[in-house]
Amino acid sequence: MKNNRKTIKSICCFCGNTFTHRADHLNKYCSRQCAGKSRRHNVKCLVCGKKVKKSRNIFCSNVCAGIYKSNKSIVNLLCDECGIMFSRPECHIRKTNFCSRVCAGSYQSRNRSGKNHPMSKPIGSYIIKKDKSGRKRKWIKLAHPNTWEQNARYVWRTTHNKEIPYGYIIHHKNMDSMNDDPTNLLCITRSKHVNIHRKELYFKL
Repeated sequence: MKNNRKTIKSICCFCGNTFTHRADHLNKYCSRQCAGKSRRHNVKCLVCGKKVKKSRNIFCSNVCAGIYKSNKSIVNLLCDECGIMFSRPECHIRKTNFCSRVCAGSYQSRNRSGKNHPMSKPIGSYIIKKDKSGRKRKWIKLAHPNTWEQNARYVWRTTHNKEIPYGYIIHHKNMDSMNDDPTNLLCITRSKHVNIHRKELYFKL
């Protein structure tokens, strides 16, 4: 079967050689090599305007890079910690600016650590997590900076005024792991808890 597609001749924009290609495909280059070389050589230095061979570089040399950085505007700022005046390039200005690492460290330790961190939750707040079996359980925060406990264990301890014995766990009577009502909680051994959920474990297998 003959190919009825029309072909035309064009001149490569990089090497100048004549090549043939399909009329419905507008090709500027005769090969991928010429296309890649044209992209690499079309990048110009931001200082002197010379062509740069590598596409990621924007300077032809370290001298031009230094000139470009030295010409950037310098801004005088006040340190957010000690209040001393210092200078910094405009591109390095942030929401909080410090004159030294010592000031930055003292500011972070006072305003962004422990209970002072913006993401820190107050004592008594709740979060919901999934355990290994995929059940959702409620956790309560007991102390800073990051002390959490299962709400079911916390409710059982506070209602009975004693610690949970070693090897015992808290079981939900109605099988709802999110219902932490004191009447719904039962402190049993692990072996008894396995016997209660034995059917569920068999179905998962």
